[in-house]
Amino acid sequence: MGKNIHVSVVIPAFNEEAYIEPTLKALQNQNYPKENYEIVVVDNNSTDNTASIALKVGAKVVREEKQGYVFTLNKGVFSATNEVIAVTDADTKVSDDWVKKIAQAFEDEKLAALTGEIRPETSSKFRTKFLAFLYNLFLSFNFSIGKPHLTGPNLAFRKSFFKQIGGLDIRFEMSPDVDLGLRLKKYGKVILRKDIWVLTSTRRWEKGRIKAFWKYGVGYFNTVWFRRPPKVDLEVYR
Repeated sequence: MGKNIHVSVVIPAFNEEAYIEPTLKALQNQNYPKENYEIVVVDNNSTDNTASIALKVGAKVVREEKQGYVFTLNKGVFSATNEVIAVTDADTKVSDDWVKKIAQAFEDEKLAALTGEIRPETSSKFRTKFLAFLYNLFLSFNFSIGKPHLTGPNLAFRKSFFKQIGGLDIRFEMSPDVDLGLRLKKYGKVILRKDIWVLTSTRRWEKGRIKAFWKYGVGYFNTVWFRRPPKVDLEVYR
């Protein structure tokens, strides 16, 4: 199953030399035929060795000069060669069957997009499980009330539908992935797959947790409930 589905994995990256190599190695070690998927790293004006590390590991590297996640992911998707696009972050390690399970899911021709489980990477197994439980409960709630949205480190969609909606809405400098899922549901099913998981860095929350929680909370309510771009400044790339 899934063997005839070709997948492009897109990774937006800005100054990620300290994180990106384990991310790419996890993708290189997938239990899926290497000829059936590609890895596209989009270098967004990095001033470190992000691009050279990606090339060394065997990824395709493209460059986006407009600064920002929305421009970078758009560039990666439109540079990709396959219909099924999988997206993760440069500081995220995917499970060894991640590409395979995504490919199998898209054998369903009615599927427009999916998002998977997020497991925060912490020094405590208990805290990792607890945070994963809370976040994935939050995702499940939104899907259950008809507000399906995607989450940046672990999502996939059909490129043809992405093109039909004009790509990411560049007004959403924050929560563009959430907005994307809500827009794609008009083209087909948008689902949550808890068996498709990734382990992602919590570095965005390590400094000023209350402030970060507030920012993402404001972003969520504006994007999901008011359907307007959040006016929130982010101090980090995503």
